[in-house]
Amino acid sequence: MIHQISSKHPLKWLFSIAEVSKAGYYKWLLCHPARIQRQEAEALLKEHILTIHKEYPYYGYKRVTRVLRKEGLLVNHKRTRRSHESYEKKGYL
Repeated sequence: MIHQISSKHPLKWLFSIAEVSKAGYYKWLLCHPARIQRQEAEALLKEHILTIHKEYPYYGYKRVTRVLRKEGLLVNHKRTRRSHESYEKKGYL
């Protein structure tokens, strides 16, 4: 919100209204592109895991991790498990 209206109003005033520190805002501003990139990579991984699960429906997260590694993706089993569990909760698996 601050970023969108910063051209119209002084930043100091926007920080006080939003109750955000100057350092916190600039930290968010610098980390924002990396955060978006991480989220996109995570979405691609989740899609890939769903594809693997459709092909091998009885595979757990450890076997899915092995398949991902054979395909050239460097993925930790904990990351695979986290994605796997989120899909189980949503009812996709």
